[in-house]
Amino acid sequence: MYKWLSVLIAVYSLFTLGVVFEVFGMSDVSRVEIPYSIAISGERTGLSIVTTQGDLDCVNWLLANHRDDKIIADHNGALLARSYFPFDNYPELWNGPIPKGTYVFCTKWNEDRGKYVMAVEIGSRVLAPIDYTGLVKVYQSGGAVVYEKR
Repeated sequence: MYKWLSVLIAVYSLFTLGVVFEVFGMSDVSRVEIPYSIAISGERTGLSIVTTQGDLDCVNWLLANHRDDKIIADHNGALLARSYFPFDNYPELWNGPIPKGTYVFCTKWNEDRGKYVMAVEIGSRVLAPIDYTGLVKVYQSGGAVVYEKR
């Protein structure tokens, strides 16, 4: 009896701790069908970000050069940039078409994958491909880039 209970608890734990999600390379975090772990799969799926020096350099460049231009970034990039920008001039969340005259902050994660992250709900994200049409690179540090929509 206790052997079966132990096996059941072990299998249940593999699913609920996100091990199965990671072993099978799943990446859909727009809803929770198979539980995932932010600690195990967070960086790979876009739930969390590992900030690079290039990301920080781009944020500092934006602080020094943006004037009153609009700045957009994906969910993770905006969280990073908002920790440096004054409250009244926060970068906006990237959600759809980009208006002309807007700076676009792409972290190294965005550039490596060609996608941006949109938050859907708490703990849920959707990845969308970056449309580079009309984007001109104005600053780069490491793998992070600041574009301007022209």
